[in-house]
Amino acid sequence: MSSTEVVSVSEADQFQSGKSQFACGYYGVAMLRSMAPVGSVPTLTPAQIAQHAEQWYTEANGPDTLANTYGMTTAQLYALLLQIGLHYQAAPADLAHVRAWLTDGIPCVLAVEETSVHDLELDANPYPWTAAGNHIIVATGVTTSGDLLVRDSANCTDLYDPNSLRPGPRRYRADALRFVSVTAVIPPWRPRPTAGLDPTTTPLQQEEELVTINIQTPGVAAFYTATGDVWTCKYRYDATQKRMIVSGGGAVLGHGILAFYQKYGGDALCGLTYLGLPLTGEAGIAQGVVIQAFERGIVVYDPQHHLDRPLASGDIYLLNLTSGAGQSLLKRLFALVEQRKLDDLTARLNTQPDVQAQARLAQALATLAHIHEESAA
Repeated sequence: MSSTEVVSVSEADQFQSGKSQFACGYYGVAMLRSMAPVGSVPTLTPAQIAQHAEQWYTEANGPDTLANTYGMTTAQLYALLLQIGLHYQAAPADLAHVRAWLTDGIPCVLAVEETSVHDLELDANPYPWTAAGNHIIVATGVTTSGDLLVRDSANCTDLYDPNSLRPGPRRYRADALRFVSVTAVIPPWRPRPTAGLDPTTTPLQQEEELVTINIQTPGVAAFYTATGDVWTCKYRYDATQKRMIVSGGGAVLGHGILAFYQKYGGDALCGLTYLGLPLTGEAGIAQGVVIQAFERGIVVYDPQHHLDRPLASGDIYLLNLTSGAGQSLLKRLFALVEQRKLDDLTARLNTQPDVQAQARLAQALATLAHIHEESAA
């Protein structure tokens, strides 16, 4: 057993000024949403954790005020995890299963009886009220002695001071805890365990192997040709007709984005199944940021995370389309691609008359004008 946490997380004090004092479950889920691999920076700050938790609490339970004493039910926990895209497995409510999940690197949401919580550093129950009822905490590790490392949004010195949270992880006496429910939450970078897997008898190393495609994978060569770590699509997107057409010079897919595409989804035909064919090649939109549009999504290469920081993301991730920025960038990308065609064709015509090039130039001009009209609409 290890005395280190299995994930890197941020934490926040649930007792924000004027807010409900019963939002522990929502804070626990927000802390898990911040999780990143050990050694990486969590994806959310404490302020963002509080913001998410308060928003979810209001959506589920009504006004987030001191007068609201509703907490979180197990059904609400499961629904929220699904809403934010975190895979979970309900587990037997016993210490053996909690330790097994944590030993395999999987954090757990624990609903426990408040009176059973014993902070080993304090040698006491940590709550600044008379413990009663149930409380939700997040277990993030197991110590060498078998006790639990936890992130607890209520382990504070003052109910009315939102800056009095004791820094975690806290060490809680494991054999004293009385569990109400246990929910294992799978980190996004980990493969999903098979349904119903029992970590006390089956190690996670027996998880189903994830699929990665290459040019020899049946079905892939129908859409691409390959040279080294660069694939060229046999189809291209016609912005005027708004459909893919057969072409000898489709978009190029290469290097880091190709590697992302080859394993995206982990099953079926990976990126070919879930992202579809590339609509464009790569286009730089900011210093160090490159995007490429596909039929079913926009991929961003952004090692410094200037544009976004999705949960546990690496150098490459999918563009967030909910804010409208994705649609704007897609139109801009098409315009960049058409402008590049115009520049190439114009340079060619300036050096050598070419009837075919003139026709393609006229078509490219019409396509670019159409894109600008749509963007202005």
